[in-house]
Amino acid sequence: MALGAASDVKQKLGIDMKPAAEQSMQAYRDGLIEQGKIAEGDARGIVVRLMGILNFHVSPTIVDPGQPRQAQPAADPQKHTSLQQSSNIRLTQNITTPNPKLAALKARRDEARAIQKAKARSLHDVGRGLA
Repeated sequence: MALGAASDVKQKLGIDMKPAAEQSMQAYRDGLIEQGKIAEGDARGIVVRLMGILNFHVSPTIVDPGQPRQAQPAADPQKHTSLQQSSNIRLTQNITTPNPKLAALKARRDEARAIQKAKARSLHDVGRGLA
């Protein structure tokens, strides 16, 4: 059909459009190649910048758990807090049961008990009458 359309255009216009079409297509291809090279250069620049941003080294700090921890520097004497630093607390729960709902119930009960005990210890000096 394309061949028939080309010959039909040639008959109606009286000129052959094939050289103009080939020239236009070649210019289109050249433009794509040129713009593709520009886009590739831009992408390479972005990659280099990202590599520079993300290029960092990490080294682990391995501490023997048997060694005593380093003493923390003395806090400002004007600052007082009743909150305990929780960074030294380690919590490990090993739950082995075929029934996950029962395990969750027991874990919640144990956590609630621990919270209540902690509250009782922290409020021991305010007297009775607390919930």
